[in-house]
Amino acid sequence: MSTYESSYCSQSDVAFVLPEMAKYSQRSILSPNWVASGTSHLFYNYSTGSGFSVLFRDGKDLGAEQGSEPGSDDQWRYVEADGRLEYYIGGGSANTLNGSFFEFGEDMDTNLTKVIARASDFVRSMSGGISIYPRKGVGVASATGNDWPEIIVMSTAHIAASFLTAPYDQELSEIHSGKASNAEGTGWLDLLRKGEVTINQQESLQKNHGIVRRVSLNGSTTSDIVDVMGKPSVSWDLISISIVSGGTLVRGSNSSITYSTKGSNDDGLQVEALYTTETVTGGWNEVGHGMYVRWSPGVLTASDTWELEISGELDATASPIKMAQINRI
Repeated sequence: MSTYESSYCSQSDVAFVLPEMAKYSQRSILSPNWVASGTSHLFYNYSTGSGFSVLFRDGKDLGAEQGSEPGSDDQWRYVEADGRLEYYIGGGSANTLNGSFFEFGEDMDTNLTKVIARASDFVRSMSGGISIYPRKGVGVASATGNDWPEIIVMSTAHIAASFLTAPYDQELSEIHSGKASNAEGTGWLDLLRKGEVTINQQESLQKNHGIVRRVSLNGSTTSDIVDVMGKPSVSWDLISISIVSGGTLVRGSNSSITYSTKGSNDDGLQVEALYTTETVTGGWNEVGHGMYVRWSPGVLTASDTWELEISGELDATASPIKMAQINRI
């Protein structure tokens, strides 16, 4: 089988929320029912099920399954037709093996990959009518470098942790699942569905007000864009704002600092000049599409660059629903 669906978090993300995850291997314990096979040093156990790829004895990984009858120490194979596990031990008896602790299942990496995939499918179903798109590309990834919105990554990691811990500690499992969704409606996915939190793809109030991102600032620069004002006159754009002539913005002195801005058109992103060689005043400076920015006093250096993402649209799912009770007196 194949799939085009993606997993939203990594094994390191699960380890971030569940540092002790190695404790929760989800292996099955083999009943101590070893019997002699009739062949020297070869023993059988009929208490296993099929579908496992690794076997452990007293915590030791016994390596890959043999393709033929085991003939060397610690070799094993599962004969599915007979439901029989075969194990070879160079010295000892059935009693020796029955005194050992055997586990079977999948290796940790394979199991964790499956758990994360299952958790990702749960998150897709629990996100309601909100589609989840990747944050991949130049200047698009989150601050952590993840390819998906961080609230989706962390929700997936906690649900995966819930799956891992459920067979061993139900209370801990519920704590982890509750981070994503709970009966009180305060989980991250609950808040996302209600519009109380948003992810980057949504046309949110943040984009409507304007989101500033630093693209490239000189190490000597001490000023920054500290405020945004306006109402976007376009459905969406990513305005580039660059310092043309640098200098120091000082209260009580005329400014010689200039900036230029570029917007998008049918030919591409940030290719159309909106403003050229405008003075940085420290007050509201227009950057295009009805938007204004304000720089703080300090040093600005030529080629300092910011992006201003704006959206004139507002996604209904990104607006929290408010309720009020009216009583007739």
